Amino acid sequence: MFDFSDLHARLSALAERPLFFIGGTAKSGTTWLQMLLDAHPEISCRGEGHFFDALGPMLAEAVDQYSGRITWKNETIFKEMDGYPRFPVEGGLYLLTSAALLMLEAQSRGRTARVLGERTPDNIRCLPLIGLVLPRAKIIHMVRDGRDCAVSAWFHNQRVTPEWAQREFPTLDSHLEKYAAAWTQENAEALAFADKHPEACCRVRYEDLLADTPGELARLYRFLGVSDAETLLAEACRRADFQVLSRGRPPGREDRTSFFRKGQAGDWKNHLSPAQEARFLEITAGLMQRFGYAGSGAQPPGP
Repeated sequence: MFDFSDLHARLSALAERPLFFIGGTAKSGTTWLQMLLDAHPEISCRGEGHFFDALGPMLAEAVDQYSGRITWKNETIFKEMDGYPRFPVEGGLYLLTSAALLMLEAQSRGRTARVLGERTPDNIRCLPLIGLVLPRAKIIHMVRDGRDCAVSAWFHNQRVTPEWAQREFPTLDSHLEKYAAAWTQENAEALAFADKHPEACCRVRYEDLLADTPGELARLYRFLGVSDAETLLAEACRRADFQVLSRGRPPGREDRTSFFRKGQAGDWKNHLSPAQEARFLEITAGLMQRFGYAGSGAQPPGP
């Protein structure tokens, strides 16, 4: 039985709990990170909810259509009266916030986790909106060498949506052009948001997480305010190990039919020509170097 007061009270209480959202350019390793975090008994982290990149625009469109109907009524039938007010902007934000909290509550049912998180790669494009509707929420920004991301995305698209991929990106060159631009824009916007909200943001590079999974995971656990005991780290690493996720296949052994295709850093060297790499670096306009990629010797920006 629907009880508005009870539901509203539960969601209001949930909004005060520790919440976090993971974002990163497509194929940057956010799924692996989600599994590492969800393995902690104090954390519930699921994906992909698409609250802010999909549900938000859908709700905004519905509200806009509703307001348009009210406006038409006011201007035609009731033009000699005051008419009815349009749906307020904050009302749309209230609907989105409530929907996100409702789904976070649903994903954590049956668990004792006190920290709730959601992983949608496209969150990286919605950080200002997340900060507006859930200002206490923390952000984890996942970064990966854009060349590896692009190669992984190419094979992912070929596997999942081959007809669409062939139509939109008939060649690897055409794919690289668009992916490099998206990688640059999304990561630059995430950097700008982190500069404004340093206490709320934590950045992790895929390569660092791969090289020292327990160390990087402990840093993230501390950021989220949960225990980083060695036993918890070991169990999380065991459960989210590539060989476990790929059902026995070691990192580096490729299976193009699997979501977990290869699990290796630097695979771009096997697929990109020197000219393709040079073009990718040209489009990213120094941002790859800023994150410590492209052999520049640059150090990545702080977390």
